[in-house]
Amino acid sequence: IYFSMLQPRYAVGALWRAHKTSPASSVVVDNTRFWVAHGVSPAPLELSAPEHSHQCLAFLALGSGASVATSSRSSRCRRRSKGFNVEKAKVPEVVDAEVVNGDVTTDVKAGADTTTTVVVEDYAQLELDAQAGDEDAQFRFGKALFEGFEGRAADMTEAEQWLRRAAETGHRAAQSALGEMLYSGVGVTQDKEQAFKWLSKVNKPEALKWYMLAAEAGLARAQVNLAYMLRVGDGVDEDKEEALFWYGKAAAKGDRDAQYCLGEMYHEGEGTKKNMKKAAKWFEKSGEQGRPDAQHNLAQMYFWGTGIDCDRVRASEWYRKAAEQGFVESQFALGVMLDRGESIDVDKVEALKWYRKAAENGNMSAQLNLGFAYYEGAGVEQNKAVAVEWFEKAARQGDVKAMENLGEMYRFGDGVPKDGEKSDYWYKKAGFGQVLVKGKRAKS
Repeated sequence: IYFSMLQPRYAVGALWRAHKTSPASSVVVDNTRFWVAHGVSPAPLELSAPEHSHQCLAFLALGSGASVATSSRSSRCRRRSKGFNVEKAKVPEVVDAEVVNGDVTTDVKAGADTTTTVVVEDYAQLELDAQAGDEDAQFRFGKALFEGFEGRAADMTEAEQWLRRAAETGHRAAQSALGEMLYSGVGVTQDKEQAFKWLSKVNKPEALKWYMLAAEAGLARAQVNLAYMLRVGDGVDEDKEEALFWYGKAAAKGDRDAQYCLGEMYHEGEGTKKNMKKAAKWFEKSGEQGRPDAQHNLAQMYFWGTGIDCDRVRASEWYRKAAEQGFVESQFALGVMLDRGESIDVDKVEALKWYRKAAENGNMSAQLNLGFAYYEGAGVEQNKAVAVEWFEKAARQGDVKAMENLGEMYRFGDGVPKDGEKSDYWYKKAGFGQVLVKGKRAKS
């Protein structure tokens, strides 16, 4: 029965290449000989050429949470090529200035990079003030029109006009908000509980203009969005060096998304030379603010000693931080470390807990390992029928070792009724029954 024990691949806009594993060994369970796949060797893995890194677009008042890390496979299985995918843009939200009894308490013109909410507002007076040229009133009235108020339906066209008037006076929050609207082409339904809807047209060059104005004025969210557009060439010529510059500006202000993206770019050498120490530095800063993929990547670097001293105890700590936030790859990785006692105490029961969480979230390797735990009774009461269920979940996602386990169990009636047809089915799915034709394999 095969058991996946590899460490998860690195998730920084690139893939871990398939790595040589230690030889498999045979074991005897219930008078039947099975093959058990050992884990990968502890040598650092080599990175392949990256596909494009995941999107670090961070809309105002909404972080750009990422959850794109490649899942791990058995060390004896072929690994699928899968890297970061550009995330769909998040729904924008217009930044508010806090208003109490008509007084603006947040000085948006002074560059305050905070997002607060409107507490009270006299909309009739607000409209009069906006018409009289008060830029704060123009911004707040545009925001009110964006959402709709006091029975008045949302009006995207008029909202954009008021935001533009405020933006042209140098109002920084209005500049960034206008950039959000024009970049995303997003409107809102009359029902506030409904999600924003994508519109058909997006004016990215115009959005770029406003992002640039707000970014140069020091607004971190605009700097992150501008950096993203430059990084991927979205509505503007690609310029990774300039993207690195703007991410650096926002990262220095403490923006965790910018810090994460800087980590990616230094790790992959985008717009700069590769620098693993700087990559680890920015992943750690982002991870300290709770971004789970940054925590996972830092754990990977500690585990393999990539750019920093190898420290698998600290790796387990960072895996745990991300795992507790539901980051599936870290849940699986922590399970593996606990299962193997990788610089920490072996704990089969807790390993099973993390395997289960990852397996229930669709991680194929965790499903294979959870099935094996039930097959052996490791950390849980032995139950081969449940083992088959988890092997099937992994097999239906394409895990070859799970297919072979099913073929073996059905062949010999091991925990399931003996069934030659099912055995043949799973063995063939795993690649058995092939013949050589002119030196090449072809399915029989």
